[in-house]
Amino acid sequence: MSSNKNKKPRRPPRTHMQLKTLLAIALMLGAILAGLLLLSYQPEDNRAGVDSDKIFSNTPKQEPHYTDRIKGENTPYSPDSHVADKGPEAQDIPPLPPGLSPAPEPDGAHVAIIMDDLGANLDAAYKVAGLESPITMAIIPDLQHSRESMDIAAQHGREVMVHLPMEPLNYPYHNPGKMALMLDMTEAEIKSRTAYYLRKLPLARGCNNHMGSAFTQAPHQMTMVLEQISTRGLYFIDSLTSSNSVGAEQARKLHMQSATRDVFLDNERDVEKITNQLTKLFRIAQKTGTSIGICHPYPETISVLDTCASLAAEYGVSVVPASKLVR
Repeated sequence: MSSNKNKKPRRPPRTHMQLKTLLAIALMLGAILAGLLLLSYQPEDNRAGVDSDKIFSNTPKQEPHYTDRIKGENTPYSPDSHVADKGPEAQDIPPLPPGLSPAPEPDGAHVAIIMDDLGANLDAAYKVAGLESPITMAIIPDLQHSRESMDIAAQHGREVMVHLPMEPLNYPYHNPGKMALMLDMTEAEIKSRTAYYLRKLPLARGCNNHMGSAFTQAPHQMTMVLEQISTRGLYFIDSLTSSNSVGAEQARKLHMQSATRDVFLDNERDVEKITNQLTKLFRIAQKTGTSIGICHPYPETISVLDTCASLAAEYGVSVVPASKLVR
């Protein structure tokens, strides 16, 4: 009996305990390893709380077509940006693009600045369209880069006008071009040529005359031109190249939207004198509420217009598209 009491409890074999310990360690190491593997497959932009927007902010973007670029960049024109001309009778006037839809009528003193004679040079079109102030771009419709200039204007949100070539008093010393509207044309020729010009620039909102100091003095001929403009819902601004012009008067008789030029900004290609003329334009607007200036794509003029917005602010006037000042 006593011998049984003195016996010690039997212990499990040492090898059995060691196996349990090793198994526990193995399971623990396996869990740690699995966790590390899961972490290693986390998405790159979620590591350490990094913002995915910051990760991709430096990713190179695909080079945009020229029509998607910001204003002022001198990017080559793409020939696919519009359909090719199909002749005078084959083109319809499309609806206004959304970017050129009518805006609310302006309040306060406002000026419109019309840049004439565009269409011969793409660099000039880019520079004018890239100016801070919304310069209205008047394009001669049958020049080499007329349609491209229209596209550039539209993509920069600039209003387009058809700059209609007309016979001047000193013709042929000053030549308005082989397709100009001339006083010796028949009624059919005047109407056909005007309609042809209007189809060349289908995004135009209005028209003004290029030269035309003789043609704009002729009531009958001007009425024929204005009827073509009016039937398309376009406005007319008399450039007033002659003090005897009847353009605005005939437009009022047709009950179409029209206006008259107040100031030529750059009859003299001098920065100081152009600045003085611009100041004169602003002062007229201060007195009357509105004024319209016309200029040309000279380097001196573009240099002055580059500061137009700040100068306009000093005089308390705003530059608006020409369509906002016709009545």
